Amino acid sequence: MHHEGHSGWQAVNIANQYLEGWLADSKPDVVQFMLGTNDVSRHTTDDIIGAYTKMVNLMRASNPSMKIIVSPLESSGSMAQTGIVLLMYCVAG
Repeated sequence: MHHEGHSGWQAVNIANQYLEGWLADSKPDVVQFMLGTNDVSRHTTDDIIGAYTKMVNLMRASNPSMKIIVSPLESSGSMAQTGIVLLMYCVAG
């Protein structure tokens, strides 16, 4: 098992700058991610959903059989809570 935890990172940056290289290097069969908490105060929900979509597309291109687990988010502030609730609603929708 290999863990690529990066506390404080943003989904938008991971999708656009890092994930493709990480996938090529590690060739995972299972990916679990909990991303978006750090994005909600800096990006729109559409931007974050776009990053999620890009990540899933990159993962599927890397390994069509990959298991992808999206973990629910937690928040600590009321403004962030609103953004996280909206994001989780969009992901579940």
